[in-house]
Amino acid sequence: MKNRTLPTTLITLLSTITTTSSYIPPKQNKNRLLPPLLISNPTLSPPQPKTAPHPRSFPLTPLLQSLNATFPTSPLHLTTTIPSSSRRGLITTTPISAHAPLLLLPLSSCLSSDSPPSWLRTTHHTQNQWAIHLAALFLDAQDERSHPEWQSLLPSRSALRGILPVHWSDEVLSKARSCALELSVDRDYFSRAESVEMLLTSYNTDKKRWRRRGGGEEEEDVESSSSSSTLAERVHYALDIVQTRACRVERLNSLLNPPLRIIAPLFDFLNHGGVRGANAAFQLEEYYDDGEAYLVVRATRDLEE
Repeated sequence: MKNRTLPTTLITLLSTITTTSSYIPPKQNKNRLLPPLLISNPTLSPPQPKTAPHPRSFPLTPLLQSLNATFPTSPLHLTTTIPSSSRRGLITTTPISAHAPLLLLPLSSCLSSDSPPSWLRTTHHTQNQWAIHLAALFLDAQDERSHPEWQSLLPSRSALRGILPVHWSDEVLSKARSCALELSVDRDYFSRAESVEMLLTSYNTDKKRWRRRGGGEEEEDVESSSSSSTLAERVHYALDIVQTRACRVERLNSLLNPPLRIIAPLFDFLNHGGVRGANAAFQLEEYYDDGEAYLVVRATRDLEE
């Protein structure tokens, strides 16, 4: 093996990432390959001196424990700076053989569109109902402060608003000089407005009532957070998180049912791209004989410098 300094391999998924955006040609399917996901919270990546090429990594043990997740083959590291590159994500610093499992995450630790919270009531079926379910679950995760390590690493609201065309002003859209883009944003705008209204109504009525039945101190948080425009901002942020971080997986032993949409903490920090750049893939598996479904990420080729 050649001598090298800080060998790193960025884990890049070969997969279709599900989004709620229609910013694609109208006749194409809405499931598409996106550019690499980046941890774009500026507070996580302060300016680094040009003479410091070493990656800045974050401890993942607390998050792994809270998710009951494991790195079965070799520890992965979450970094915001990779030598000679602006790309960020989960990396390995040791060689890994093709087909080896890189990450095991119980499906029960994910936000799943099949399990919307009890307080959410949808009056009719919408095309993006799965996105509304996931956004409601994310609002719950914020209220319950679940997996705080994961939430602290998510991109900021301003960062997401800057990259999602649905938030762009008419002036910015006009500079793009793309009629297809403007029509797509118009469709997204009305779809987003419907989702926001449904979430706001359910949260302001049904969730309060649901919390009152259960009692406890959490009711005060719901009252205070839903009495101003703060809740609307939270709802938009939740939908932004869904749009940029949800993925689609095929169900186990149920090919006749539609795919499942999930948000998988930690897994969502993996980069993803096309055939040439990808070195890993994921699917649901019954990895252990415990009746639990796991989201399993496997190397698709040997990973080494």
